[in-house]
Amino acid sequence: MGYSVVAGAAGRLLFGYDSFGNVCGKKNSPVEGAPLSGQDMTLKKHVFFMNSCSLEAKGVKFNSTALCVSSCPEEQLDTLEEVQLFANNNGSFLCVYSLNSFNYTQNSDADSLCPKLPVPPSKSFPLFNRCIPQTPECYSLFASVLKNDVDTLHRILSGIMSGRDTVLGLCIFALALSLAMMFTFRFISTLLVHIFIALVVLGLLFVCGVQWWLYYDYTNDLSIELDTERENMECLLGFAIISTVIMRTSRLHRETLMEPGEPMRDSRYSCGN
Repeated sequence: MGYSVVAGAAGRLLFGYDSFGNVCGKKNSPVEGAPLSGQDMTLKKHVFFMNSCSLEAKGVKFNSTALCVSSCPEEQLDTLEEVQLFANNNGSFLCVYSLNSFNYTQNSDADSLCPKLPVPPSKSFPLFNRCIPQTPECYSLFASVLKNDVDTLHRILSGIMSGRDTVLGLCIFALALSLAMMFTFRFISTLLVHIFIALVVLGLLFVCGVQWWLYYDYTNDLSIELDTERENMECLLGFAIISTVIMRTSRLHRETLMEPGEPMRDSRYSCGN
C-alpha cells in the first residue's frame, strides 16, 4: 500500500489534476509527450473545467479540458474581456496555459483555448478542490459526474479495505521477522566477542606458559656463566611477568562480559577446589 501511494497516483485523486498531467497544488515533474506538463502548481490548488455545464465522463476521462487555477470565478463571466479582467485582477487564468492573458481577446483560437461562454459562477469543493458551478442547470449535471469520480476513489479505498486482513498480517509478519533478525544479530555479535576474547586468553596462556618454562629451564641450567646469558634470563622473567599480568587482566575482562545469570568462578579458588 505504501508503494502504491509513493509510485501511484494518490495525489491525483486527493488534490485533483489538469488535462496535461499536472497535479494541482504541487510542483510537478515533466511528463514525456505532454508539452504543458511539469509546471509549478503550488499556488494553483483548484481544478477548473472549461466546459463545466456540459461535462461528461468517458471512462476515467472527461470531455472537457481541466486546468489548475488559483481561484474559482465566483461571478458569471459572459465575455472574453471579463475572463481577461478576472485573470488580471485575481491571477487566476481560465484559458489554456500556452495562451497569455493579454491575448485572450486577440488570439483567433481563443474560442477553443478558453472556457465556453458564459462561464458560470463556481465555488471550490472542499475535499477534491473542484470548481463546482452554482447555477442549478449546471450544478445538477456536474454533481452527477463528480459523484462518479468520487465513486472511483471509493472503489479503490474499498478494495484496500477488503484486503486489510492480508495487509495487516503481512505487516505483523514483517515486524516479527525484523525483530527475530535483530535479536539473532545481537546474539551472534555477543558470541563472536566471547570467542575472540577466549582465543586471546588461550594465546596469552600459551605464550605465558612457554616463557615460564624457558625461565625455569634457564634457572636450572648450571652452565650459565656469561653476563649476557644472565641478562637474557632476567629479560625473559620480565616478559613472563608482563604476559601473566595481561593474561590475568584479559580473563577478568572476559568474566565481566558473562551473562548476569551465569555464575562467576573466583580464580583464587579454582586451583584449590
